[in-house]
Amino acid sequence: MSSYKWSDREAFYLYNALIHNEFIYPFKKCKDTRRLSLSEMKLKLDSLVYDIASDTRGGKRLFSEFMRFQCVEFDETGINTPSYVKGLMSKIYKKVAASSKDLSLLLKDKRARRYTFASMRAAIQSYEQPSHDEIFGGAFFNDVRNGSFQEDLDSCLSKADLTTYVERCADIGVFPNTTFLSHIARWKIVERDYKMIDWVSRNDDKVVWAWGYLERKYLEGEKPEWISLGGKSSADLKGIHSDALVLFYDLLQSDLIKESLMTNLSRACAKKRFLEKQEDRKPSSYLLSNKVKQRLSALAEIDNKKLNKVIEDLINAEYDRRMRR
Repeated sequence: MSSYKWSDREAFYLYNALIHNEFIYPFKKCKDTRRLSLSEMKLKLDSLVYDIASDTRGGKRLFSEFMRFQCVEFDETGINTPSYVKGLMSKIYKKVAASSKDLSLLLKDKRARRYTFASMRAAIQSYEQPSHDEIFGGAFFNDVRNGSFQEDLDSCLSKADLTTYVERCADIGVFPNTTFLSHIARWKIVERDYKMIDWVSRNDDKVVWAWGYLERKYLEGEKPEWISLGGKSSADLKGIHSDALVLFYDLLQSDLIKESLMTNLSRACAKKRFLEKQEDRKPSSYLLSNKVKQRLSALAEIDNKKLNKVIEDLINAEYDRRMRR
């Protein structure tokens, strides 16, 4: 059992920085907890603390050089004490780690958590498959394009837990910390836009269809890797596709594209509803006298209805009257 109280995030970063990367920064490789558990990482850090304090295998010199590289002030003689070494390690971590305050947004808000994960994955996908009609944008896109997004490190991390994945990306330098701060600033603007959320709430019966429409029109019929559309019950499908629609909208890079999407989606949905109503109707032809036609037109004008609607209403009313006898 570990003799020091390493936090999970702290242990993950320090193990990769000091042991797996052998005091080399920026990281060249990453060992995820799928391959080595956090408890094992913490035990190995305990051993490293004592190796540094006792100067086993030149550990003291490597550690001192690493701290100078990180611009951390320290007392050379204090490195002989394990508790002092552990304190310096924690200081190194706190200097480079993403703020817990910023990351707390991801813990509290599912929409923010999904948006952050999808923004990173969409940026990578956009770089791998460039499109002439690029619609997504965000703080991670420039990093991916200029090569400062460490995809080799990212590919080693489990994406099963979105919060943990984003935390580890932020901690081990998959992207610069300034990028994450820019992303959070952008999110605070994105979260105030409720247009798609309102549309989904008004069109609850059409959310599964709507996702299919967006997929065909904007994604060339391919489901992106940053979204999961599993689910068995109809309630599951509605909830999952509702989240997908909001996430897709949140990722769009400009207000102009968002407005265009909402206009296109609303028109397509209205057309869908109209066609569904027409499916229950069949054309009919009856001979009517001119006098009856004139009266039918007059009734339609009075009630502000179409001719076929007046005929349907009259037939239904007479049917109901007779059936009540």
